[in-house]
Amino acid sequence: MLTEANVRARLSKHFPGEQERQISLITDSIRNDLNAIETALNTLATKLNADGGVTDTNYVGVTLVKPGI
Repeated sequence: MLTEANVRARLSKHFPGEQERQISLITDSIRNDLNAIETALNTLATKLNADGGVTDTNYVGVTLVKPGI
């Protein structure tokens, strides 16, 4: 995975100044959203497995691949 600094350095070559800042904010938001979705799905899988009286407890969370973000 590319670091935030690496992404910003790559963007700044093509989108200087304010454009680079705005694109960085967008990629940060996407990264945060993906992390929130991943956390929510893993929490749901844990809850479903812990529910009493449920016979199917093989729910598995997710690991989202986020290359370059």
